[in-house]
Parts: sequence; C-alpha cells; structure tokens
Amino acid sequence: QQATLMSEKDDLEISISFSQDSNIPPAVVALVINDSTSRAVSSCSTFHDNIGPIQLRGRQGFVTVTFPSLPLMKGRYTVDVFLRCERAVHVYEHSVRVLELFMMQDGSEVGTVFLQRRWGAP
Repeated sequence: QQATLMSEKDDLEISISFSQDSNIPPAVVALVINDSTSRAVSSCSTFHDNIGPIQLRGRQGFVTVTFPSLPLMKGRYTVDVFLRCERAVHVYEHSVRVLELFMMQDGSEVGTVFLQRRWGAP
C-alpha cells in the first residue's frame, strides 16, 4: 500500500489485523518507520505504550495506531510491522514494507523530522 501525506498536517492511521494461535498469549504489535535508506526513524509497540493485551476474536486480532500531524519531512518512508511475544522479546512474524509513505512539505527545511521549537530574542 502507498500513502501521500503532508508533513505536520495529515494524520497517519495504520490498521493492523492478524491471526494467531489462540493457545498462546495475545501477541504484541510493533511497527518501525524506516527512511529511504532502511534506517529506523521511529518505532512503537503496544507493549511499550502499555496497550493490551489485544483482545482476540477467535484467532483474529485487530488494532490501529494513529500518528497525529505526522512530523516527517519530505521524502519516502516505509513501515514494517512485527508480531512479538507477550513480553515483546521474540518475533513471531515480521512483515516488511507493508506501507510506503511519500511525505510532502510546504517549506524547504531539510532533515527527517520537524522538531517543535520556540524562538526568542534577548
């Protein structure tokens, strides 16, 4: 899948559905946003964000994550998704490049991410 977003204006919402063996504890969902050189820009997981466990319907799990006003600068990014054990240690599944992001921006600043800032004068 692909998405084109405007930096600091558009939200990014990712919906993740998965199936797993109902005899093991519910999986932790994690994702990594990579830049065009495959370097990790940011990551998150239901475990580290204290979300969960994800309730299963039979063998099916579903979760969404939203990044409001995504502050990535102009460029191409990809998203990888992981299913990990309940303590986020062992990887059950790793889906590579499930989403390709094309970020656009109004200004000519360079870099990877817009940092919030305040200017002042003495």
